[in-house]
Amino acid sequence: METLTFAGILRNGPVLGMKNAVSLVGAVLLWVLTAWVPYLNVGTTIGLLGLVARMSRDEAISPTHIFDGVYRKQMGEFFLLVGFLAFGVLAGFSFLVIPGVAIATAWSLAPLLVIDQQMSPLDAISRSSELTSGHRLPLFFGRLVTVIGLELGVAALSALLGLVHPALGGLVALLGAVLVVSAALGVDAYAYQVLAPPRRTSQKPRASPPPAASTKVRTAAAPRARDVRATEPLRRERPPARDEGEDLERDEVTRPNPPPRSTRRT
Repeated sequence: METLTFAGILRNGPVLGMKNAVSLVGAVLLWVLTAWVPYLNVGTTIGLLGLVARMSRDEAISPTHIFDGVYRKQMGEFFLLVGFLAFGVLAGFSFLVIPGVAIATAWSLAPLLVIDQQMSPLDAISRSSELTSGHRLPLFFGRLVTVIGLELGVAALSALLGLVHPALGGLVALLGAVLVVSAALGVDAYAYQVLAPPRRTSQKPRASPPPAASTKVRTAAAPRARDVRATEPLRRERPPARDEGEDLERDEVTRPNPPPRSTRRT
């Protein structure tokens, strides 16, 4: 089983995001365009997180997946989860920031668990805390280094090309933003892939097929066949019926002739 490491996050997270960069950028653009539409904007926000779960399973994603109606059905659980997360993180930040960062990292998988595995908000928070236990430092620093490192690199390259031509600097900044967003979502997808793999459903034993109708007919007809065999000897012992006329003719033929009478002369 693969473990989540700092080197693994830096190596696999951005790659996973860049494989789906075109679809992710399209989804973000659609989300921005529909952000002002009430009710629909909640579904598209949840749908963006749903894309991260799909990426973790190496499924093909499409920008239009964020409009799937199943995400709008999870609106209630999503708002409850956001409320719990905001309350816990803000309470942690009130104790000199570090507890808030630790809580945010420990609960970071809860939104994906609610959306992807249909857990309740409290169960998702508890499960996320269990899954990230022992992996919070590499998870936090892996995200931090990936995002900040890419932003610094894009900013430096944009400033350098901006000296040549301002349009080149702006183009690099735009492409860099795409790169940073894709890499950040790829890190989340990779962490979810390693820490919360899809659950395997236990296979149920197959039910034995019902007996065929022909066997039932044979078993039902078997006693009758035995009864017929049992009565056959009795039928064989009975002599065949004879016709009375034939018996009389046979008697006349087989009856011996009377001896001739002797005649004496007187």
